[in-house]
Amino acid sequence: AAGLVAACADVLVDAPALGPRVVAMALAMGGTLVVYNVDRLRDIEGDRRTAPERSRFVDGHRESLAALAVASAGACIPLAMMLPPPSWWVCAAALGLGLFHRRLKGRRPGFAIFYVTLAWVAVVVGIPAAVFVQDKAGIVTALLAASAVGPAIAANLMASELRGEPHGPARRR
Repeated sequence: AAGLVAACADVLVDAPALGPRVVAMALAMGGTLVVYNVDRLRDIEGDRRTAPERSRFVDGHRESLAALAVASAGACIPLAMMLPPPSWWVCAAALGLGLFHRRLKGRRPGFAIFYVTLAWVAVVVGIPAAVFVQDKAGIVTALLAASAVGPAIAANLMASELRGEPHGPARRR
């Protein structure tokens, strides 16, 4: 998340101010840690069927993952306050999608790909746009960045959701 924020900030502004850029990167990283750890901790039973190794890891590190999520959430608040108010709305939208992931993902096949991609694009393009874009040309550039980043994120999500044979050497029949 932090790397994509940095890349998008570079696309949106020739020389983004280092302070706001680093704050936006840290906020994206912290927010991602919050959402993903909360999801892993809340969906442990569902993961036991689909990702047993991950479930074992989460079970073995539950307290550390919870502490990391709490610490990251605590860090996100002052980081967000260092950025302009439009970025707060972007963060709120992405956080809402992330925290409602468990309820949303079972509704329709493929819908999770859409809204998780939307959340990621909001974070990695929306936060830098909220911080650095000041004119119509910047808005067009942000939309172009979103149109480039969005499909790559969606493709990654599709690949990460593939289920079937366990990973490992091919089995002979």
